[in-house]
Amino acid sequence: MLVARQYVLMDYDLPVRLLDEATRIAPGFESPTVSPLHDPEWAAIRVMVSRHDTNQIMDSLYELGARAIIVTPIHAARL
Repeated sequence: MLVARQYVLMDYDLPVRLLDEATRIAPGFESPTVSPLHDPEWAAIRVMVSRHDTNQIMDSLYELGARAIIVTPIHAARL
């Protein structure tokens, strides 16, 4: 459980054309989860990020063009 608390889940919406750049900023634990949105030019992204780096990653993603950035704590995980 202690390892899980070192990470948070970050969800955000992003123009699909920026996905490669966003993945360099926040690659996730293995790879981001990418889900299509109603607007085909946008996707919903979910990644695990280090709790320590959360604010810096949020700022970088927002500057890139990500919107609706939501951070959720992780209480338990199998990594």
